[in-house]
Amino acid sequence: MRKALGEDPSCLSSPPGEHPLASLADQHILLVDDDDDIVNVLAEVLRGQGAIVEVARSAREAIEVLDQFPADVIVSDLAIPDDDGYSLIQMIRVREAGERRLAHAIALTALVQPERRERTTPAGSIFLPKPVEPNDLVSAIGNLTAAA
Repeated sequence: MRKALGEDPSCLSSPPGEHPLASLADQHILLVDDDDDIVNVLAEVLRGQGAIVEVARSAREAIEVLDQFPADVIVSDLAIPDDDGYSLIQMIRVREAGERRLAHAIALTALVQPERRERTTPAGSIFLPKPVEPNDLVSAIGNLTAAA
């Protein structure tokens, strides 16, 4: 059985018959969420898969972190302080204009109405509902970065 968010992340493994978790070795991942429990669990899970993780608790802090941390993937809650995740992703895309490589983006939200999913997709993001299964997040990041 899969481990839900909040359970012991050190025990994460793939259930029988499912593919093993992707290696995220040396992937630079920025987590943006103001919920300490979620950030701590997800950061531990991602680090356990080899990722290099930085955390921001607001859109403003995320932009400051990105000035020093070249993220390959940005995982952001859509309801964050200072702004929202949509605006954060848009600001990041504007900053990246002209660069060869754009960071991948994964949007997280507990509000899973279809219009939110439609609004997220054009921004170049993958949409995952909260509470996110850590294995699903690892797989999504692995799929994004493997396709790059």
